[in-house]
Amino acid sequence: MAIVHYWLLNRRGGEAVLEGLCRLLPDADLFTLFYDPELVSPAIRQRRITASFLNRCGAITALCSADADGSRIFRSARLRSGDQQRIGTGKGGLAPSTARHVCYCHTPMRYLWDLYPAYLREWTPTRWKRVLMAPVAHHLRLWDYASATRVDEFIANSENVQRRIWRCYRRSRR
Repeated sequence: MAIVHYWLLNRRGGEAVLEGLCRLLPDADLFTLFYDPELVSPAIRQRRITASFLNRCGAITALCSADADGSRIFRSARLRSGDQQRIGTGKGGLAPSTARHVCYCHTPMRYLWDLYPAYLREWTPTRWKRVLMAPVAHHLRLWDYASATRVDEFIANSENVQRRIWRCYRRSRR
């Protein structure tokens, strides 16, 4: 049994759900891209946590750092503090073919799907950056859709998110 969470760098809504999953699955190992033990709750910190090689090579500082006003910088893109939990890659983990892959989805990556035009204007104010961003976003959407096909079942916490899952991934809603 394993739980995959995109990153463990704060104590927000996604991490509260993760704590609940940890209580439900007390023997599950936890896997993540990035992990900073000082930024997560004691309940998460006490788990067996495996972070990716990116965490060990110092990429955490380059990819995600806090500003004085509490907002985050992610790959040089400013996000309002409520948007961090929407950047998720947890479902992209490869599970063995015999495993059941269940994805609790807070929402499909809004910066790639339904809010792409707004995020594109906010992140890339100059025209040449928008032109360069288009193929990158296209590649990420292809990857996101492909990774969704490997999920056996999606679970969402609202009908609104269920509709987004259907719109983005054409997966049945629960």
